[in-house]
Amino acid sequence: MISTEWGAPKALIDGFKVEDIQAGLYGQCLHIWDWAKHTRVQTIDLGQEGAIPLEIRFLHEPSAAEGMVGCALNSSIFRFYKTE
Repeated sequence: MISTEWGAPKALIDGFKVEDIQAGLYGQCLHIWDWAKHTRVQTIDLGQEGAIPLEIRFLHEPSAAEGMVGCALNSSIFRFYKTE
């Protein structure tokens, strides 16, 4: 499973503020999880260009272990894929 760091709930209460990004209230990482063991196995830091990653989309091909994530702040899209 892959999850994103979207934003802390307290950052959403009063609406979006750019200052909250520098304060660390919005994320920029993807987390890869071992579903069976319920443990995180990897974190991918997308950097400033990857601030506020929202949705993860996988390819429609079931045998493909890759996808993309759209990031809201800079309208960036990152491709990810499985490695050894």
